[in-house]
Amino acid sequence: MYSEILTVDMEGKTWRTIPAPIKDGYGFIHQAQGHLSYICVLDDDSFKLSIWTRDDYATNEWILKHTVSTLLLFGGKRMRVVRDYQVIGIYPEGNMIFFVFGEKETLMAYIMDRREVRVICNLGDASDKCCLPYVPLFLESAVDRP
Repeated sequence: MYSEILTVDMEGKTWRTIPAPIKDGYGFIHQAQGHLSYICVLDDDSFKLSIWTRDDYATNEWILKHTVSTLLLFGGKRMRVVRDYQVIGIYPEGNMIFFVFGEKETLMAYIMDRREVRVICNLGDASDKCCLPYVPLFLESAVDRP
């Protein structure tokens, strides 16, 4: 779905695009452990999540960090992103993906290092609600400078 990602430096002066690691899928960008991360679902294998990271921002190289099947995430069920579950984000300081699943809008976490799924809570019938990650950034804004 998205073939490029727009990047801007901290001063807002240098803009460039970098290619997404996968061009034929549905993707989400996040920051985790100081690196840009890209979670994607391929068009030809919609039952698997792939997690890519960039270690070197000077190149266009992405590194495949992890893959997981929805069979593991959802107890043997083949689920599709957007239709059956929503990826919310990646925990910025660790190898954890958050997502919401099912009619009861169950907030869950997948711990990549352990290949383990944990239920955090049920959000209830939240068909009209949306979850967005929030991670405060404690840097001076380039926009606020004279």
